[in-house]
Amino acid sequence: MKLFSDRRRVVRLGTGLALLLILGLVLWFFWPNPHIARAEALRDQLGQEGLTSEQRGELFGRLRQEMRKIPAEERANLWREQRQKQMEAYRGLSDKEKKAYLDRMIDRMQQWRQQMQANGNTLNGPQAGWRRLSQEERDQRRKARLDWTTPEDRAERAQFRHDLQVRMQQRGFGGGGWPGRW
Repeated sequence: MKLFSDRRRVVRLGTGLALLLILGLVLWFFWPNPHIARAEALRDQLGQEGLTSEQRGELFGRLRQEMRKIPAEERANLWREQRQKQMEAYRGLSDKEKKAYLDRMIDRMQQWRQQMQANGNTLNGPQAGWRRLSQEERDQRRKARLDWTTPEDRAERAQFRHDLQVRMQQRGFGGGGWPGRW
């Protein structure tokens, strides 16, 4: 075959194929996961004010389906950036603004609890309505959360939880908060 008789052609052909292979691998590796993009869009929609409980429930169901299609570490990253932005925003508020922010959050929590009770769900503790986990599963999740967060992140969230509990007690509610949220 004349095509392979010339060494230059063979080298060019090999180089071209190698470059195409490298380009394909780079594109495959860096191509965004469509499930992550859909989950981010749904997450952002859930964060909007003024949604009815039916709309939230429908969006949350769709988000849950997308989250099942994403690997565990990427699921954690999906929420990490949003939590960091929320903590930075909270940290930058004045004391009066923090109080108003916490009040809005407490009002949403109380509305959620009332809706849950109206739907027949009893809230008997921090894991009510949630799948019960074995001690080993809880330990694995705790270790994973430690790996995915920094000490500064944990300290910031602990301070936020403390502020939320203090504000709830000032308003006459128990200091519960949302399980697993912060």
